[in-house]
Amino acid sequence: QSKHLQKNMQHFLSNPETEVYPDYMALRKNLFEMLLSFNNIRSLGELTPEAEDSLITESIENNRLAFATFINDNEESEAHLPPAQVLEKLRLNQIDKMQASSLINDMNYVRRIKTGLAEILISLENSKH
Repeated sequence: QSKHLQKNMQHFLSNPETEVYPDYMALRKNLFEMLLSFNNIRSLGELTPEAEDSLITESIENNRLAFATFINDNEESEAHLPPAQVLEKLRLNQIDKMQASSLINDMNYVRRIKTGLAEILISLENSKH
């Protein structure tokens, strides 16, 4: 997923004058925030052996809250804008067919990447119990 996404992002972000540049910037920002969130959740589970009981309890609660937020965001959010808005931009001739197709495909790539990361988190959470 990321291989195809990277290729299109490189293409569409190399020229700030294109009509889809702002959409790809937002898509990149969404992906970056998602990866930061994933990394933060992963690092919450890493405690030192010297941690006190209260710190362990607080860390577990923080981890569960961050985990639930990541999963809920994954289920509720689109990568940037709904595909219907992309199609509306196409209908209004704000973007061309190739741009619309690429943007919708790339939004799906981001969604699949996020789904994959959520599945990893679920698997890690289940393996703890």
